Amino acid sequence: MRYSYPAYFIKEESGYLVFFPDLDNIATCGCNFAQATHMAMDCLALYLCSCLEDGKTLPPPSPIKSLHLSDFLQNELNDIPYSDAFCQMICVDTDEYEQALHAGTAQVLVELPDFLLREIDDNNLDLNEQIFFALEERLYKNKSPNAQTLAAIEDVNNNRNLFGPFKNVEDMMNELNGRSSHMETTEIKDIKLSPKK
Repeated sequence: MRYSYPAYFIKEESGYLVFFPDLDNIATCGCNFAQATHMAMDCLALYLCSCLEDGKTLPPPSPIKSLHLSDFLQNELNDIPYSDAFCQMICVDTDEYEQALHAGTAQVLVELPDFLLREIDDNNLDLNEQIFFALEERLYKNKSPNAQTLAAIEDVNNNRNLFGPFKNVEDMMNELNGRSSHMETTEIKDIKLSPKK
């Protein structure tokens, strides 16, 4: 099914921040307008699919003319310097997104230290999700917006804890590198990773 929701695009030093005012201000970003638009479509589709899967009622999209971008900028982004801001509709097809998400998976064999598996278990985290987000952050680290942009997004999405007891993938890798190379590991089979489309 096709859905369209308005998104705020805020141009700042290293790219664009994108927020969806109708959807609890979920946020994403991109280094340029094309990447920000792509990320906005991905963010919207993932959020909508998750809501639909959980049986939640989707809010109706607001007409662009009824939105107050200046209030949002003043109340939410008063510490972020920006050069331009505008609102644009983002359209996604959740059926196509679900098909693409599930069609592009592969099974891989991963060995992880026991302590890391215990941390994941103790924090009730999804191992597939943790590996996916860790790889995504590592692969796109040099292409990501600056720390100030990421901090703003982190403030908006403060309910997400992608790396359990670690703040980010770098902390997780430092912990791994700091332990003995002879540590006991557990073999994990049949991990499905969803590649970024």
